[in-house]
Amino acid sequence: MMSTTTAQVSRDPALAGFLLAHKLAEPGETAHWTPLAGGVSSDLWRVDLPGRSLCVKRALARLRVAADWQAPVSRNAYEWAWMRFASRHRPDSVPELLAHDAEAGLFAMAFLPPEAYPVWKAQLLDGQVETTTAAAVGRTLGNLHAASAGDATLAEEFATDDNFHALRIEPYLLATAAAHPGLSDILQGLADRTADTHLALVHGDVSPKNILVGTSGPCCWTPSAPGTETLPSIWPSASTICSSRASSSPATGPISSAPPGCWPRSTSGASTGSPCPSSRRGPRHCCRRCCSRAWTASPRWSTSRMTCTGSSCGQSRRPCSGYLSSPRRTSWTLGRPRSSPRPAPAAAHATDPTDSTDPAGLADPPEPTEETHMRRVVTGHDENGKAVVVSDGPVPRSREFTSLPGWVSRLPWATEPGEQVSRTGEDPTPKVTSLLPAPGGTRFIVLTFPPAAAMGDPAFDPVAFDREQRADSPGIAELIGPDGMHTTPTVDYGIVLQGEIVLELDDGHRTRLSAGDIVIQNGTRHAWRNCSDQPVTMAFVLVGAECGR
Repeated sequence: MMSTTTAQVSRDPALAGFLLAHKLAEPGETAHWTPLAGGVSSDLWRVDLPGRSLCVKRALARLRVAADWQAPVSRNAYEWAWMRFASRHRPDSVPELLAHDAEAGLFAMAFLPPEAYPVWKAQLLDGQVETTTAAAVGRTLGNLHAASAGDATLAEEFATDDNFHALRIEPYLLATAAAHPGLSDILQGLADRTADTHLALVHGDVSPKNILVGTSGPCCWTPSAPGTETLPSIWPSASTICSSRASSSPATGPISSAPPGCWPRSTSGASTGSPCPSSRRGPRHCCRRCCSRAWTASPRWSTSRMTCTGSSCGQSRRPCSGYLSSPRRTSWTLGRPRSSPRPAPAAAHATDPTDSTDPAGLADPPEPTEETHMRRVVTGHDENGKAVVVSDGPVPRSREFTSLPGWVSRLPWATEPGEQVSRTGEDPTPKVTSLLPAPGGTRFIVLTFPPAAAMGDPAFDPVAFDREQRADSPGIAELIGPDGMHTTPTVDYGIVLQGEIVLELDDGHRTRLSAGDIVIQNGTRHAWRNCSDQPVTMAFVLVGAECGR
């Protein structure tokens, strides 16, 4: 037997039993248990024994918040596994790990005295701002992320979707969505995208309050960190990924999972034959996980009928997997391919259409080619009030995607809420910083989608494509999920100008549209699928609106 000095601990024999079972204390020794700040999700104690001290941490089934939030205590085991992983790669940045009891949800580590290992947040609040500390944190994170990215075995070990949902998605994004119904679709989409972002193994709450600054290195994880609620992935390669999701923030890198229906196979085209792990989140995630083992940096996506490559899963997918998205998201692009150039505009009324100054700091797009030229004619009034053509030429704000030939973007026009009709015809597009109009504003967008199979080309660089999308389509690109589904607070008037495209709504409902067809999109969740072998061009007028529920 051993004695304890804290009432809570004395009433819980499992705690004292943990020390004895793992030979952290000897029978007859007195253990002094001092509660520490364990946050809302864990109990944490400093345990003083004769001549030594250690920390013991236990995950809480019910979080210490006003609402009744439950979380799986299995996260304790994942945190232990995380710290073991981190200690292998950065042993100077992790406390000594002493013992773990998965059944009791407990683990123990060495106690780091605050006088030798101050909390980084406390230093910052005291005005001790050292850039070397921040740099060391970044290097440590980069080392750990690079060591885990692309590791399929690690992906199996850290299958923490449920924990991440309980601790990082539900209490924040989904709770906010419930409190603000008008934003529920946007927040739900953000929650889905965050939950589906699997790049590398990361700590669940990288924050100055959870980092100690020690003498052997400026970066030590505190035992009060809430744990690890992330999944590593196979793709992209470790050399291109230095960060993944933390807390409830969305990813800024490409998503390492193909859209549903675009399940990749191995580079040889053969089935991986890997067993499909069980997943409480449904067969879509189950299939994604087992198929991901065969992914490479340039996954091939077929446009025929898709079947999961996991031998014990066999989830059949609908024909037509042409999801208009990179592995990260589908984004709006603008433009129209042409087989021959239009005649030159009449010089008598033409003004300089080349002023494409971009106040958002976006990179200048390439000049339009003959194949993608689109003519824009703008009218206005002269000094006598007579109607005239004030501009006749190419659309100034245009971008041909260099990362994926065939994607061309143009923003012919835009209006802001409450503004009067322009009498001069001055081009408003250089001042547009978001393609998502405010209520009462409009955006005239023309976009061309190449066949989705183009993304299966080995030369396709999804990282570059994602970067170009984010630069070209601010305001909308952020709202689009990994499967291409998105909701915008707008009423959209869409016209198919060329080709054939599929409109997908909730529950997989699909409507095929051809040139000349019109779509009125009333703020519904949707995605566009180019299942054909030809480019598709559509024109949209987005009218900003209030989309309450």
